[in-house]
Amino acid sequence: MALIDVKISAQQGMVLNNVRNVSFDADTRLQAQEGNTLIGSASGARAEPYDATVLPAGFVNQEIGDPKVPADTCRSLYDPNTRLWTLQCEGAGVATHGDQMNYCSRPAADVSAIEARLNRLQTAPAAVGSEAPVSQAGLMFRAAVDPEAPFAAVWQNSSEQVIFQWRAAAGAPAEAAPAVSTASLALGQTHLKLAHSREGVSAFYSSDGIHWTQIGSAVAIPGLDGPGASVGAAATCNADGQLAPAVFGEVQISR
Repeated sequence: MALIDVKISAQQGMVLNNVRNVSFDADTRLQAQEGNTLIGSASGARAEPYDATVLPAGFVNQEIGDPKVPADTCRSLYDPNTRLWTLQCEGAGVATHGDQMNYCSRPAADVSAIEARLNRLQTAPAAVGSEAPVSQAGLMFRAAVDPEAPFAAVWQNSSEQVIFQWRAAAGAPAEAAPAVSTASLALGQTHLKLAHSREGVSAFYSSDGIHWTQIGSAVAIPGLDGPGASVGAAATCNADGQLAPAVFGEVQISR
């Protein structure tokens, strides 16, 4: 269901429960005199209604998993007022031959670049005696939604690193350029960008969204010009059973 150019003013926000793939376009404005703009009564005390999935117009929410992501653990919440987009996933990361993530995407046809600011990224505490999980969130071009599909992605992780990662052949192990430390950047200052050209996909990061630094070199990814190719944002965690909430802002698509 898509809400286009909707203007609503009310005492309280819009209640969203047990719905998937509701979308708002950029011209929609919701005004609540008290509380949050979007409310999920089933979410209890949490501010985000994770029993609902709300997306920017033109995007779909996909749970990619090999093995399958636990049922109903992937949620997205887009607020048309703030233009902030929250992604959550309980998965086991992007590793070897297959991926587990919440991937929110649109067709990649005619898209030359995607960029966004990562406002927040957090990881649930590790269980006693277990290895600390690492969450990551970022931007992705993907040849298909299959877990073993070729892709290119730029991530920031909860260890304060930016990573350019890719899979150049279906079912092959994922590869990565050397990670870049972002420990010197203040929280919410990391801008990420992926650019797709004839040379391949290139990854960049920035502290202001104006001056960009490239990570590694362009990588050729087959299938990104095909009918199943997509581009979007993703969130995941390296530990099964751990949540990876991330908040994106200033998401822009270039053609």
